[in-house]
Amino acid sequence: GLIPAWCGNSCSAAASNGAATDVDYQYDSHRIPMRIGLDYCFNATSAAKDYTTKTTAFFANAGSAGLGYILDMYTPSGGAVSGTAPNSASILGTSAVGAMASGNQTYLTDAYQAVFDAITRGTMAPVDAAGKTPYSYYNATVGLLTALMMTGNFSH
Repeated sequence: GLIPAWCGNSCSAAASNGAATDVDYQYDSHRIPMRIGLDYCFNATSAAKDYTTKTTAFFANAGSAGLGYILDMYTPSGGAVSGTAPNSASILGTSAVGAMASGNQTYLTDAYQAVFDAITRGTMAPVDAAGKTPYSYYNATVGLLTALMMTGNFSH
């Protein structure tokens, strides 16, 4: 269920806009469970529930050692992309909005708390040796938007 950031016009194959990670599930892909989760919340679309159940199961299993082990990028087959930051408000928030449709309350609650901590404290994880951190302008913005969605303060 992980869709690459860029795909061809039929979405049957990965494509690229120039970056090597365009063929991976990454920041441009994070919004997919969020948008599909919102579709379910607003419209009760059964296909949306089916999709988000799969993605929520993936992220809940990826974080089986704790939410701090969920990375920002994966291959479409679910393998970790090396060198990516863990635990960002973007990956946790968007997958948690998807969990709103899937019914996985445990993952939703844990991810919401992690996003809330990230956007209100901004120190959820330190900068690593490569200079990466899960707290950045982009991650904080997406985290805030998803927190609004998870608390019912984002209306259609």
